[in-house]
Amino acid sequence: MFQFREKCYTKEPKEEKIGDSPLRDEGASLNIFSVHPSAGSHDKPSLSAWPSHIVPLGQHVELQCDSHSSYYNFKLYKEHGNPLLHIHGRPFQKKFVLDPVTSEYAGTYRCYGFNYQSPDETSAHSDPLKIIISGIYTKPFLLALKPPLVDLGEKVTLECRSEIMFDTFILTSHKNGTIKDSFKLSAEHHLGGSQANFSIGPVTPDHAGTYKCYGSYNHSPYEWSDSSVPIDIKITGKTVHTHFSFSLAVGGHKKMSVENLHEGNIVEYFTDIDNEK
Repeated sequence: MFQFREKCYTKEPKEEKIGDSPLRDEGASLNIFSVHPSAGSHDKPSLSAWPSHIVPLGQHVELQCDSHSSYYNFKLYKEHGNPLLHIHGRPFQKKFVLDPVTSEYAGTYRCYGFNYQSPDETSAHSDPLKIIISGIYTKPFLLALKPPLVDLGEKVTLECRSEIMFDTFILTSHKNGTIKDSFKLSAEHHLGGSQANFSIGPVTPDHAGTYKCYGSYNHSPYEWSDSSVPIDIKITGKTVHTHFSFSLAVGGHKKMSVENLHEGNIVEYFTDIDNEK
């Protein structure tokens, strides 16, 4: 899911905030292919990439087209640019492997379902899936401008820099080996190369994870550099949940029990409170 926001170049250092209003990488839908009149959104298949839509140069990616309707055969196509003849219009069942990938595989893909008995009738076309080919350029450097052990509610800035004059830097966050979010920021150019500062926070436990950055050019947005060395962000801090309960004790007094859940430990306090007269 990829949605990018561009920032204009200024002489002042710029930061893109991630936290209050994250830029989620959600991609625009481009409806340039016509759909058979009988097709509807209810039979639109879903197109996904495994293990990731960001594919290192020379590796493989498996594209999977799933449909909840009666379509068992699918066709895949790449939007824009030169069509890949061994892919375009070639029928397959659910899975299609691109291996090994080169820069020509970078771009936007869709799939649709059909039946051999009625080849003129097709399903709706899937939403677009962006396939990014990384490793086209030398990797940038990713630096944390403060220790990556961050207290809850604080902010941390990650600086992505390169000796190459990239147009754009992309920061990706990962958890359990899966990409959670992607953030894009225009590069700031200087004599030593290019850089961008990503401000994260105020941090919550959801910001914990592994971060990587990539560089790219505006004229080829689906061709990225190799990934930077990753940085692990760990969130520290104390989360306290307090629970109050009352019970009637012997002697006409109310007993108040306070359960204080502090970093997994439960501490109980007991206080006697006189009954109201």
